[in-house]
Amino acid sequence: GMFCGFIFYLVMPYRESFPLLFIVVIFLTILGVTIIVQLLEKPFRRIESGFSQTFEKEMEKDFVNLDYDASLRKFCRAVDTIFETHLGTPGLTVYLNNGTEFKSIYNSYDRIKTIQTDKNFFNRLLSTNTNIFFRNMVQSDHNLYGIEKEIDEFFAETESEGCILLTEGHRVFGMILLEQKHLGNEYNSYDHATLEKLYPYIFVAGYY
Repeated sequence: GMFCGFIFYLVMPYRESFPLLFIVVIFLTILGVTIIVQLLEKPFRRIESGFSQTFEKEMEKDFVNLDYDASLRKFCRAVDTIFETHLGTPGLTVYLNNGTEFKSIYNSYDRIKTIQTDKNFFNRLLSTNTNIFFRNMVQSDHNLYGIEKEIDEFFAETESEGCILLTEGHRVFGMILLEQKHLGNEYNSYDHATLEKLYPYIFVAGYY
């Protein structure tokens, strides 16, 4: 913008005496700046695209390499590390449904947590076409129309920003709740799409 303004300032005195030249110079300046900007953006786009592809592939690789012979604590810690490494999640809690409530079997900070089982609420979540929910995306997801307030309250009460339901048929046997990302960053559509693709691995890890 400053460069274009400078060129405009230089040729402005010739606008009336050489109108055609004035128009050509301005046009070529704008065209040149546009081309330069596009050339500079390409490497960054390539880096961003490469990072996205690496994120999904590397996260999948880490799930594949999980040690299912490890102790429960060590196994859950490995899953915790996967989420922190690739999603920037500083902490998570894994819950299992014992029939009357969800009780934590793992928490990043070794806290014991429980969530009362609200069958109607979870049945409504099961009626959507996903098992993955992010608090900041609730209002924009048409599949959650009518239960936005309940979901937001759920996230507030559980102090979480992301929820992965572990389901078997029409039963929620567990869930993984994710804290807000490092530095207050929000989960995004790419995170959601990646977890959707990797859900089979997450399910197996949760079933373990």
